[in-house]
Amino acid sequence: MNLNELIEVNKIFSEGKLINKSIIEYALFNTEKSKDWQYNVITLLNAIICGHAFLDGNKRSGATLALWFFSKNNISYDSNLFVKSIINIAKMKKPNFKKIQKEINKCLK
Repeated sequence: MNLNELIEVNKIFSEGKLINKSIIEYALFNTEKSKDWQYNVITLLNAIICGHAFLDGNKRSGATLALWFFSKNNISYDSNLFVKSIINIAKMKKPNFKKIQKEINKCLK
């Protein structure tokens, strides 16, 4: 996943207007170093949803990205719990890796 691909995902839901480019670049830089799908999805969810990377459509873009990672890695998940997890991530007052990981793990089968 690269910056242009993330912008294209956001364009499905909104304008693709990036308002916090540095947080996305930092997240992408960190995910390039890891082959751990869960680390990568959590890092990007933190940047997109919690860091409000885009003007609009952050939750939808983050959710789509997570579903892409699930599909790519043959990960089974509960769709109802997944939606709740995305909302819970967005509501976090002080998000961190462990809190986001806990939410993602709630919806995995």
